[in-house]
Amino acid sequence: MYLQEKLSVTDFIDKTVSAVEPVKPPPVESTSFKLVQDVKYLKEFASKLRDANEFAVDLEHNHYRSFKGLTCLVQNL
Repeated sequence: MYLQEKLSVTDFIDKTVSAVEPVKPPPVESTSFKLVQDVKYLKEFASKLRDANEFAVDLEHNHYRSFKGLTCLVQNL
């Protein structure tokens, strides 16, 4: 049995945090994004990051029952 199969979703809930009102994200239409599909756009993106003091990256990763895993989405926040 895998560890993920032994744990419940409720095992990861921090019960010390009080309820907060969720903040809705802005509509997709008003959110700028660029799909990076080739090296040219990746280099443009890297040049913009060189000037940043800090940035965040969100990775969506599927590794259930796999040692290699699969990164399926990378987002710069």
